[in-house]
Amino acid sequence: MVANAAAASLGAMQTNAALRRGSFVPSVRGVAPPRRLTRARFPVVRAAQGPAESNEDYEARLHAEATAAVERRILKVVPADLLGSIAIPQKLVEIRSYVRWEEAGKPEDTSREWQAREYQAALIDLKLEILAGGNLNDVRRRYQLDTEFGEDSPMHSPSKEELEMLKKALAISKEPEYYSDEKAQEEIDAEATALAARVAAASAISAPGPAMPPPPVAAAAAAAPAP
Repeated sequence: MVANAAAASLGAMQTNAALRRGSFVPSVRGVAPPRRLTRARFPVVRAAQGPAESNEDYEARLHAEATAAVERRILKVVPADLLGSIAIPQKLVEIRSYVRWEEAGKPEDTSREWQAREYQAALIDLKLEILAGGNLNDVRRRYQLDTEFGEDSPMHSPSKEELEMLKKALAISKEPEYYSDEKAQEEIDAEATALAARVAAASAISAPGPAMPPPPVAAAAAAAPAP
């Protein structure tokens, strides 16, 4: 239930509820001073929901699909057990997802699929930061939140090899909507093309060539009668 609620938090209900309470949502880099937000629009366009599908099942499916889409390319460079070793507080993910929405130009009429994927992308942003040696209190300070006791220490000390993985994952995460089905299909097509080229090259090397006729001198000597 918690995971399902988290997946939907990019939607209007939780965000607008927080804004009605007068919550502060600072800039991701803390450049702009905190401001009291009186309204924010996360228009919700309901994704296709089966007639026999309950709201709970629908949200669970949406969460699972969003997680798979966002992690699809990231898990090609960062091991799943490493990515899953970091837990991020839900409040920080919600703020990061809101900031991503601001950075995207505050788009309206976004679908529930887009909102769910953006929430998971915000989670990935923070996980990569923490895996690179960051800590949760630094994230809280950036968003001008109260810090928590004992959370100034890094949650993970990356090795040199892990840092290289994280750099690649960070480059992917900076692409706009890197989790889109279109980009995933482009990558699949590119991999299939590269594989076909490798198979063709290997076949050309291993395939036997056509039989060559013997040289004329050798053929004449072979045909001459023995003395």
